[in-house]
Amino acid sequence: MLPFEKAWVVGSHEGILDTILDAYKFEHKRAVFQDLVDLLDTTVPVIPVDTVITAVPTISRHIRLRGFDHTELIARRFARMRHLS
Repeated sequence: MLPFEKAWVVGSHEGILDTILDAYKFEHKRAVFQDLVDLLDTTVPVIPVDTVITAVPTISRHIRLRGFDHTELIARRFARMRHLS
């Protein structure tokens, strides 16, 4: 396993961010994922091209309930946006 080197926090799980995250995760509002990707893009600095972007694993039951893996969708789009995939 590779050592954990860095993580970025884009905001607290409260207020408008809490509302967006809940809509995305629990109300099946997949369209807001681009807002979350954009938030990451404006928060995370330039990172080396050999950086691996990955999602935090989601519980299989939650994937079945939502119909998609919410963290994987964000990670893939962010990596693509940053030309890291």
